[in-house]
Amino acid sequence: MKVIRAALVACLLGICADVSAATTDPLAKLNDAAVLFGRQDRPLPAERLIFDALMIYLNNGDSHGVASAYREYADFLRSSAVAKFEIYYRKRGFIDTSITFDNRFEKAREFLGKALENYERAAPELQKAERYDALTNVYVNMAWLRVDLGQKDQACLDFARALEAYHLNIQQTPSARPSYPRQFSSMSEAIAHERQRAGCIE
Repeated sequence: MKVIRAALVACLLGICADVSAATTDPLAKLNDAAVLFGRQDRPLPAERLIFDALMIYLNNGDSHGVASAYREYADFLRSSAVAKFEIYYRKRGFIDTSITFDNRFEKAREFLGKALENYERAAPELQKAERYDALTNVYVNMAWLRVDLGQKDQACLDFARALEAYHLNIQQTPSARPSYPRQFSSMSEAIAHERQRAGCIE
């Protein structure tokens, strides 16, 4: 009976086993984590998935993936889901023991900085490999991280780099069909919109 009760309590806390915990795909783990803390208010399993993904990316030496995991963790720390679990986090803490409920926003900013460092490391690797589709994504992510960190001028440069990488991708693979929000007619238009939203002046 005690085992059943303990399992029930775990589920109520939001740490029931998730299908994504069994997958070895780190991107799937990050995507599932985003849903868990962003839509379902289940931060506990989300945090574990983010760390699982981070460890996989680190072990694989994947700078792009490491950056994505750090960015996701920053979003996690700033989420309303974490705020709703204040009592739990004040008592039990986070997986990263340097984080407390009170310093989580400061730590989130640190993780944004780490994400940016890893994206900066990934960009030349992708450039050298001529993976312009992934490079476009990296530059857009870098731009928004810089906006978050108050580096607007550099963010605008990264949006310009994203557009250049996109054009190189199309030249290299004319049949490429990059994904972008439906309201835009092209990736160029989508990036231009993002630049404008960030306050970049043409």
